[in-house]
Amino acid sequence: MQLFDLWTNLETTHDRPAFQRVDDKHPLDMYASIDVDGVRGLMLLASQEPPAPPSYDILSVSKSLRADGKWVLLIRLAEPSLKEPFAYLCADLVESSRLHISENEASQYILSRLTRWRRMMEIAKRGLSEEELRGLIGELLLLRDRVLPIFGISIGINGWVGPLKAPKDFMLPRVEIEAKTIHPGTRSIIISSIDQLSTVDNRLILALIALSPSQIGESGAFSVRELVESIRDKISTDPAASDEFERRLFDSGYSDAGEYANDCFTAENISYYDVLPDFPRITFATVPVGVISARYQIDLPSIIRFEIKKWTIGE
Repeated sequence: MQLFDLWTNLETTHDRPAFQRVDDKHPLDMYASIDVDGVRGLMLLASQEPPAPPSYDILSVSKSLRADGKWVLLIRLAEPSLKEPFAYLCADLVESSRLHISENEASQYILSRLTRWRRMMEIAKRGLSEEELRGLIGELLLLRDRVLPIFGISIGINGWVGPLKAPKDFMLPRVEIEAKTIHPGTRSIIISSIDQLSTVDNRLILALIALSPSQIGESGAFSVRELVESIRDKISTDPAASDEFERRLFDSGYSDAGEYANDCFTAENISYYDVLPDFPRITFATVPVGVISARYQIDLPSIIRFEIKKWTIGE
C-alpha cells in the first residue's frame, strides 16, 4: 500500500512534522503526515473552510487556517494499536475521492466518509464478539476451501460480499451462497431477513459450518490468524485481490490482534443445501403484501432432503 510506504519514509526524518503528497496525479491536495510525536495522519488542504469536525475516541480530526489562507483538515490516529485499520481508512479516503469530487466538496466528503468508517474502527478496537467471529470464520473457510479453488483469486475475493453487508455472503457467477456457522448438534438456524434466502435467477446454496472451540495443538485445530494467513498465501500472486481482501477483512471487523492468534477452532463438518423452490423459507415472492421484513427459524431436520452430498460450486 502506497500510504504505508509514505509513512515509513516520513518516519525516518528528524524534521517533524513532516508531510508528503499522496499522489501527484490526485485532483485533491492530500498529504501523508507524521507529527512531532510520530503519529501518522492524513491531511487535506482546501481553499474553503471545512465543516466542524466530529469528535472520535480513536481518531483526532482538526481544522486550522494557514498563513497562506489555505484551510487544513487533519486526521490523525489517536489509538496506536490501530495502525493497520487506520491505513485502510486513509487509503479509502484517498481512492474514493479520486473521481468526481471537487475541491469545494472535498472537506465535506471526507468528513462524511469518516462516518462510514467509525463503526469499523470501533469494532477493530474492541474486537469481534463471539458470534461475529464465528460467522467470519465460516465465511473464510468457504472462501479458502471452495470459492478460491473453483472461481480463482479475483472473482473469489470480489464475490465475498458478506463484509459489505450484502444479503448473501457470496455473490458469484450463477450462484449465491449464504453461510451459517453453527454449534455441533444445533437443531435450527435463524434467518435474519427475507433477502437472505431469496434469489431470482441464480442458484442459491445454504452452507452450514459446524464449528467447535479447540486448543492449540489439537488435531484439526486452527487459529483465526492461521486461517487468515493461509488465504493471504493463496492470493499473494494477485496484489489487487490481496488489497481488496484486506479491505474486506477490515470491513468485517478483523485485525491481526493477539487474541486471534490464540483462539482456536475445529471445523467438524460443512454441509450444503440446495435452496430449491420448495425449500422452507420466506421470500419476497411468497410473503403477504405489506410485510417488509422478517426474522425466522428453520428446523434443520426438515431440510435434510435438500442436502447436496457431492457438490462443487460451479456445477
